[in-house]
Amino acid sequence: MTVESSLPDFDNHTLGGCRLAFVGAGVMAESMIAGMLARDVVDSSRIVASHPRSDRRQALIDRFGIDAVESNADAGVSADLIFITVKPQALIDVLNALAGKLRHDQVVVSIAAGAGIAMLERSLKHAAIVRVMPNTPAQIGEGMLVWTATPAVTSEQRARVQAVLSALGEELYVDEE
Repeated sequence: MTVESSLPDFDNHTLGGCRLAFVGAGVMAESMIAGMLARDVVDSSRIVASHPRSDRRQALIDRFGIDAVESNADAGVSADLIFITVKPQALIDVLNALAGKLRHDQVVVSIAAGAGIAMLERSLKHAAIVRVMPNTPAQIGEGMLVWTATPAVTSEQRARVQAVLSALGEELYVDEE
């Protein structure tokens, strides 16, 4: 396995006009959102999260000032980076909800355990996929996140993903899943 160390520099202070969606707003998504906002990586107005329960959506709105919606497809429609942050048992339903609805310039970033890149590409009918394996300390900004991307993910998109992951701790890009 080769480790890539020459990703382009990206301003970690901001993701510019990039919009982020978190499909599945559980503990890890909340940790990622908190980390990015605490480190001023992105403005809360640029984040949307989806969750089926209205009380959970309201809690996210109240805590972070983000947008929260019930529909996974609605969350992803206008995002540049779509984070799949659901438990494995919910993954198939999420992938089915998003399949065929993504623009070619959107990047799907999956932290879902047990779902490889090939399966994600096939299920979503989408080529720009990033797979991340975070660990528990990422919840407090002290994690080690190993990640990889398909060739369809551009260097600018990789830099955006890197900026997000850096808010959670140390990140390491590898060229093989």
